[in-house]
Amino acid sequence: MQLIGLLLVLCTVALESCCQFCFKKGATAENGRPWVMPAISIYVVQVMLWSCVLHMVDISIAHPMCSLSLVVVALMSLFFLKEKLTAQRWMGIVLIIGGTTLVGLR
Repeated sequence: MQLIGLLLVLCTVALESCCQFCFKKGATAENGRPWVMPAISIYVVQVMLWSCVLHMVDISIAHPMCSLSLVVVALMSLFFLKEKLTAQRWMGIVLIIGGTTLVGLR
């Protein structure tokens, strides 16, 4: 995979994670409206960037690497939302990182 393709995949992961965080804040806040519009805007940008990724990177590599957003969302929920991560979730995070590393290597 080209470096630019990897960077674009990581950017989509970051955007997807931020989008999910904003949706969560919007769903749980008393007045969630200020969080929903940024979430939708981030999502639109993420979809456009994902289209560029698919143009440059094989989907058999890009899509599994996007599972890193699950890791980022879990860590954001731990640090910013004070949610608990069980040992089972930590093991899942380790497996996701290991799997995406294997997929990303050639």
